[in-house]
Amino acid sequence: MEHVTLGMEWSARGFMERRARDPMVRRPAGWQGRVARFLVFGVGWTPSGLEAPAMARPTERPDPKAVDVRFRDAVAEHLQLALMLLPARRHDLFVRNPRLGDLTLEEWMRFHVWHCGHHARQIRRRLAG
Repeated sequence: MEHVTLGMEWSARGFMERRARDPMVRRPAGWQGRVARFLVFGVGWTPSGLEAPAMARPTERPDPKAVDVRFRDAVAEHLQLALMLLPARRHDLFVRNPRLGDLTLEEWMRFHVWHCGHHARQIRRRLAG
């Protein structure tokens, strides 16, 4: 859960830092980013065995209660960002995802929903096995 929370905190911080910037243009994602974006957003799948980016690696023994509070705060921060930035900055404000390239706030929120589901499925498989 800390891994998911770290990614949410990171993207929210990026949008908070960039919100006052002039309109941006999405940088080209390259073929790997386009394929990754298609797999995540188009198919809802990611290959297994990928290592998390350094900024999203959890600590050795995270405190579950503290992580729960941070997760809820990160969700609330994304909802606040949506109220602050949308629809005005829908198409001209980006934060880079390490695998998918530049994403808008709405794309990041969609990614976080998918990412939570991805890890929930992993947890269910481990509990069942």
